[in-house]
Amino acid sequence: MKGSGRAKRTALVTVIFVSVALKTSITNTLNPAARAPLYEHPTADEILHQKIETNKKSHIAADVKTIIHIPSEAKIVAHFHRNRSCSHPQLIGRLSGLFLSKVKWEDRNVVNTNGEYVVVGHYNVPSPGKYFIEVIVTMCTQLDMDVNVTNICMVDPANHRITHLNATVDTEIESANEIGVWFSKMKNYNSTPLYTRYQPPGCLNDPRLASCTGPSDVTRFDPYEFKFLRSFSLKEQLYGKAGRACFVGASHSRVLTQHSNSIIKKLGINNFTAYHQDLRFAASLTQVAAEEMANRCTRVVVGMGQWDVSRAVRRPTSFVEYEKLLNEAMLVFVKTLLDANVGVYFRNMHYNPLYEFLHYCPPRDWRNPNVVDMYSMIVKHLCENYDVPFIDTSDITGVMWDRHADWGHFEDVSGELEALYLLHRIFS
Repeated sequence: MKGSGRAKRTALVTVIFVSVALKTSITNTLNPAARAPLYEHPTADEILHQKIETNKKSHIAADVKTIIHIPSEAKIVAHFHRNRSCSHPQLIGRLSGLFLSKVKWEDRNVVNTNGEYVVVGHYNVPSPGKYFIEVIVTMCTQLDMDVNVTNICMVDPANHRITHLNATVDTEIESANEIGVWFSKMKNYNSTPLYTRYQPPGCLNDPRLASCTGPSDVTRFDPYEFKFLRSFSLKEQLYGKAGRACFVGASHSRVLTQHSNSIIKKLGINNFTAYHQDLRFAASLTQVAAEEMANRCTRVVVGMGQWDVSRAVRRPTSFVEYEKLLNEAMLVFVKTLLDANVGVYFRNMHYNPLYEFLHYCPPRDWRNPNVVDMYSMIVKHLCENYDVPFIDTSDITGVMWDRHADWGHFEDVSGELEALYLLHRIFS
């Protein structure tokens, strides 16, 4: 059961051989100079806002002017003083309560006419009401294609929260994510906020230390379950068919393969299997590798990036080099598979929780959320340029980005749900 179809192959070949002038410049897309201008004066809705209480003990407390919530737009706006020590604050935000929602910050942070640094984010909640909100600062550098992240340090997670301990927002707009939503099973869902999980210094070698248990506790995620926005039956979907899904990448793809085979077995689906193709670096996506997979796979899901910026390398693969390597893969690796009538898909790179090596200074591992976002954006834009499907599972894995018990892999229900959704998508 092969295919993403001759039309897909023709589209890819057409894009490959047309003039370079027709290809969107990913560098222009991701670099700050190509993005939004100055932040204009507040709108009427911004005047009718809810002020979010801030954390006076945060590392950058003196930099934070105000954080406001605009309920009518489901929007969070953070203003930082003109004279700030953290030049370009990079934020992660999450709402918790009846539902969970990860704040999606706009691609380009801006400077307003007063010289203040302004960061704007948006959220989705299926049911309006009161929610806890946590906003943390991860680093003070705006990443773009030309930035070298080798010596860029993260903000110490011990006091990275810039919102108050129990800050809340009163939401008004009902909206949903594309794939689905995490919801609380608890009746008292508004009793405890979901704080970002992290690993304090010294806990990597001895997680039993008293200072480790609170920040590292993974049971905080237990009250939440996931519901797909649109129900589907994988068993009915695959009935009477045959195929093999090959998950390409390192250990994260291996775990997806294990989840997939477990799902296939539980559902009693015959004539379907999952296989792990162990390729660790973007440079490994070669024609030889594709030819080998063409004889083994009917669908290929590529998930790279972890090794290119991990502690296993002396220096991280730069954004420019990563783009170059994946562009070459589109021209050779993907084309070879499509010519063999094998469906090819790329997925977003998984986040890693804030484990100890990430917040060393200088870092010993570069898989921090900001670098992961840049890698995923590069993959997404290249897929758009070459008409290759990009599957973003952030609604499942991004909201629970800090959940991995081993600080690396979704060996839990989040990973199982992601595998289920990927199988559904690639065999639709």
